[in-house]
Amino acid sequence: MKKELSIEELHQIVLNIGKEFHKICINNNIPYYILAGTMLGAIRHKGFIPWDDDIDIGIPRQYFSETINLLRKELPSKYSVTTIEDEIGVWGEIVKIEDTTTVIKEKDRDTHGKDVGAFIDLFPLDYTKNQNYARFSHNMLIQRLLAAQQFIIGNETSSFLAKIYKTIAQIFGRYCFVRAIKYVVKKKGRFITTYCGFGACENVPAEIYGEPVLYKFEDSEFYGLAKPEYYLESLYGNWRELPKEEERHTHLLEMYRIK
Repeated sequence: MKKELSIEELHQIVLNIGKEFHKICINNNIPYYILAGTMLGAIRHKGFIPWDDDIDIGIPRQYFSETINLLRKELPSKYSVTTIEDEIGVWGEIVKIEDTTTVIKEKDRDTHGKDVGAFIDLFPLDYTKNQNYARFSHNMLIQRLLAAQQFIIGNETSSFLAKIYKTIAQIFGRYCFVRAIKYVVKKKGRFITTYCGFGACENVPAEIYGEPVLYKFEDSEFYGLAKPEYYLESLYGNWRELPKEEERHTHLLEMYRIK
């Protein structure tokens, strides 16, 4: 039997996932930063943007794999950790922590007929030399790797490129393109970005991230950027002003609890 969820109930479910994630990071000395709409929500609303439906978090590349392994071991059993290898509409290196007692249906996510739950998104954070390098690498090399991976997962067979990508994948493994990204990114640099996020506008000076700072978020606290105003302006322009009502919408078609 399923019970439909309100956006407020969904927020509480997603917040609980965030709290579990935060606890594991604190216990294991793993730094992280809330990003994008979550960072904006913390500054402008002291919590969720009222029409938002998830939490976005960035983890420095050097901690990312360790964090995923810890989450799989330490999260309560009702939460699952989902990656591109599960082939249910996860893009690139994004990792989702999902609540398996819920089901959501998103407008732009093809889950290949599988149920997925309310979630938070985790992104690896990478260094770049400068903004021009970041734009080049984001738009050219890394996006090409991500696109190649989607060709394989999407089972595209008709194009010449798809045939080349599939041949390479047969030699090096089905997920070789997304796994190759960690060998392309810089280990040091003056700028920080996430290649699976908004794009070049997220390339900001490393000091904007700085040491993580705690921000109030609903009835909890999460770590965010040291200087969020610069980052938010880069992403949203005049972020202090609410968007028009017709622009306030979620990505969700349905959301309900099943257990």
